[in-house]
Amino acid sequence: MKKIFFCLLFSFPLLTICQENATDFTVSDCDGIEHHLFSELDQGTIIVLAWVMPCNPCATFTLPAYEAAHSFSESHPEKVLFYLIDDYANTSCTYISDWAQNYNMPDHISFSSNEISMSDYGENGMPKVTVVGGLDHRILFNERDVGITYEAVQLAIENQLNEMSIYVTEKQPEIAIFPNPTSGKIRIHHAFEGKTNYEISSILGRVMDVGFLDHSKGERYYESLLDFTDLGKGTYFIRFNSGKQKESFQISIQQ
Repeated sequence: MKKIFFCLLFSFPLLTICQENATDFTVSDCDGIEHHLFSELDQGTIIVLAWVMPCNPCATFTLPAYEAAHSFSESHPEKVLFYLIDDYANTSCTYISDWAQNYNMPDHISFSSNEISMSDYGENGMPKVTVVGGLDHRILFNERDVGITYEAVQLAIENQLNEMSIYVTEKQPEIAIFPNPTSGKIRIHHAFEGKTNYEISSILGRVMDVGFLDHSKGERYYESLLDFTDLGKGTYFIRFNSGKQKESFQISIQQ
């Protein structure tokens, strides 16, 4: 992978970061949902990566990053995600989740996989927090322990959200699915309000499942999670019909 280096300078608090762009990964979280980092960033999501042991000091310095990410939950729902990652993937998912709940970090996505490596973002050491976002997959913040502050993490996220706001609707797809290939669980990113029907069929044309997405909150974009793991390994076509527009995608389920 080509390495691209850059520096970011924030005026308050004064913070200079010289790091690489994000490193891509495709990995399942502790709930079995597959995540492709670059696909999620391409949909306008900002992701806070937090590596922990977990331990008491880790909670002390990780909590400010969590609270900064969570501060956008109402103004930008589902646009800032908090990934809680076991440092060397030697802690069970149950322990990680219980630890996060105990330290008031319930709204997280947990991972215990060495596919998400803190070594890709400079020196190892816990806790470590890296914020990534943008269509160019930039690192917006990258610090360890005492360098992790609520103000700095929040500012990094806010700057990226402000930058994203210049992209008009025409620059984003009406509907997109990710990850693809998938283990069977996919996220649907779309701009359709009201009821949108979908139908999934095999490559031979046999209809395997039907359903609908229904959103009417007046948001610019919506995101839904669908689970097709019961269909088994293979290639399928999924078709969406909002009444005003039809879209079709080919998806590959790999189990």
